[in-house]
Amino acid sequence: MVRSGWKGVAALAAATLACSQPNPTPSVTCGTGTTFDAASGACVAATASSSACGPNTMLVKGQCQVYLGGGGPTKWSANVQISPTTAQDGSALIAYEPQLAVSPPPTGGPDVYIIYPTFYGNNQSQVVVKVSHDGGQTFPDGLGITFESSDPTFGNPDHIGDPTIVASGSSALVAFVDYLTAGCLQQEPMCGNIYFSLTTDRGATWSPPAALVNGGSTTFIDRPFLSFGQDGFMYLDFTWDQPNESGQVVSDTHVVQYDISANPVTEKLFDHSLAGGAGFISQAPVVATAQGQIVGSLDANAGDTHVAVIVGAPNDDSQPFGKIAVRNSDQTRENQFRNLNQWVAANSSDQMLVWRWNLNGDTHIAASGTQGGVWDQNQLAGSVVDDAPMGVNCAYPIVTADERGGWHVLWQDNRYGVWGTYTSSSQDGQSWTPSSLASDQWSEESGPYDPTTGRLTAFLGDYDSIAAGGGMLYAAWVDTRNKQSQVFFSTAPNPLQ
Repeated sequence: MVRSGWKGVAALAAATLACSQPNPTPSVTCGTGTTFDAASGACVAATASSSACGPNTMLVKGQCQVYLGGGGPTKWSANVQISPTTAQDGSALIAYEPQLAVSPPPTGGPDVYIIYPTFYGNNQSQVVVKVSHDGGQTFPDGLGITFESSDPTFGNPDHIGDPTIVASGSSALVAFVDYLTAGCLQQEPMCGNIYFSLTTDRGATWSPPAALVNGGSTTFIDRPFLSFGQDGFMYLDFTWDQPNESGQVVSDTHVVQYDISANPVTEKLFDHSLAGGAGFISQAPVVATAQGQIVGSLDANAGDTHVAVIVGAPNDDSQPFGKIAVRNSDQTRENQFRNLNQWVAANSSDQMLVWRWNLNGDTHIAASGTQGGVWDQNQLAGSVVDDAPMGVNCAYPIVTADERGGWHVLWQDNRYGVWGTYTSSSQDGQSWTPSSLASDQWSEESGPYDPTTGRLTAFLGDYDSIAAGGGMLYAAWVDTRNKQSQVFFSTAPNPLQ
């Protein structure tokens, strides 16, 4: 490793108030003996449990509710549980934070890679890679790899996790964190390393895990993200506690640029002074534009509230990272797991930021992108992606671009009193399709608390994943329909094509 939309407050508020009004009637009005099925977007025969539901209603956990959206144009397939419910030792297996990569190999495919971490047993953990050679229809046991925390390579960690993945042709590269509690600086609760593994034969075999930092790090290291830039380079960004100019250890985002052979070219460091000298953590992969700029987003304080800060730097390391624009939210710092969510993606000409936007306690998913590669300096520039009513908790947004430049956003919200996974799409980044339910069953985010591991067994977060390519969408998310966190997967035809 080398060291070294709607514009303005009034319009956004009006848009939110509009969302609080009764949602429009779905395009199909259900008749006698049928009920609206949001997963398929059509009227279906009423079952014994749904026979009391009338037109424009949704059956939710055995009760009829007023239809609040979710039957949009994206038709997601029947959900597939990717992670097993039980570990090999018979204990409950908790899976979370999935990430996707899709690649058309030289022949066959497309190949779909899903990587996710797990907890099981007495504080054991894994990073698991599942691979499909048929576009996500099957994930054979003979493909992929499982990294175990018990592997001596990782030095008896607290756990391994926070995985990321990219894929191209017949190859895929994964990275994840080895979280240690021994050997750390006194003020650091955890330290460790980032490990890589590579396949060049479509997931059949994988290289042994290789460490990023020689000798390991005695300071906290976290949240790695891999991405392919429009400039032809690959990028890794991650959080790493390092001393600043005053000798104070602060959390900063480091960015490493790799050439096509995965050799590090240079390391770029997000300047912690952008967050008032206190350090900050990037919340998403950086993206690199075809014009030679690296763009990222970060979570920062503005008094007692959060803002999303868009930063950028030339990809030749000729200038440090600087602030490009800010997108506001009046969200307080309470419930931080949901405040921090934001994501950035890029197509051949523009970039798009999605984040959890709040106004007077009402949370929605907002999107703001460049026009001709230029960011609007209005702090409230953008559009509301979801169509949820007022008083709903929207969280965990992620955005991707398809091969024709269209944008696709996935998030979770509780508009029906329970959690569902939704998507919406846009060709211009301003007008979004009605939301479509990707999940075909509901989730409830709750415990029970596991005193052995100190972790919840049914938690939605910290992030999900969506990918696009070849006229299809691919989604993986955390789901608690089985009363514990599991990874589920679905595919859908691209509604913009």
